[in-house]
Amino acid sequence: MEWTVADEPVALMQPTAVPVMPGERALRGGSRYEVKVDGWRARAVIRPGGRAELRSRRGTSLDGRFPELAIALAGLPLGMVLDGEIVAAHPDGSLDFLALQRSRQARAAAGLTDLYIAFDVLAGPGGADLRQRPLRERVAVLDQVLDPHVGSRVQKIASTTDHAVALEWMAALPPGFEGCVVKAKASRYDPRDHRAWVKVRVSAVCGYSSLSIMFLDRFSSMSWCTCGSPQVVQKVARFWAALPSRSSSSWMSWCTVKGSDWLSGITRLGSGDALNGVA
Repeated sequence: MEWTVADEPVALMQPTAVPVMPGERALRGGSRYEVKVDGWRARAVIRPGGRAELRSRRGTSLDGRFPELAIALAGLPLGMVLDGEIVAAHPDGSLDFLALQRSRQARAAAGLTDLYIAFDVLAGPGGADLRQRPLRERVAVLDQVLDPHVGSRVQKIASTTDHAVALEWMAALPPGFEGCVVKAKASRYDPRDHRAWVKVRVSAVCGYSSLSIMFLDRFSSMSWCTCGSPQVVQKVARFWAALPSRSSSSWMSWCTVKGSDWLSGITRLGSGDALNGVA
């Protein structure tokens, strides 16, 4: 068995912040929408002898802090390497990030349950390196191995390919959920590819970025219903899709520089003034 992925230092992918929710065809091969949980990023490695390792993004061992998760993960196929987040969940489904700093005894006394939320696979059963395979194939492996474990401490991330459903999630996320991560279904697991994964925070569901929050006071009279209406949000997503040549960094810089002019453009979307040539 080859242990290349399990043994070598592996950089984890990071999503790039964007101001609006990309459309279903905005990313390579189509978009996959996942809820973004607020937890500790961790790589899980399934070792021989019924043993699993949990490593932080910096490579620190987390096995001792979360022994129940290491035991639960050890039941997965030998050689697998997963990418995911450790979270502390209340019975109502909300998450408590600060509780992760406390002892596991304190979390248990507060009624919290530690969970490992998996969202990607770097190596499949037997240690096969999957990083060069497209995301759609990697998550298919994840679905296959985790389906029998639904209801345990190891969970799959909630996901959809439906843009409208993702927007509904954004409007109703409980505490501990930051927004959505949108991933290109045709992308490889390559941390150098900053366009493959993007993140949209809850505050951006109206089409506004957190960098432009200083300009929102001029729209304070707008109700949430109006601001987040499907018609406006869909047009904003089409506006995003019309700018595929812009990198995320240049897009964010453009939004910051333009400021109120950009937001004024968003308000004109209803009339189609800012969508010339957009199908």
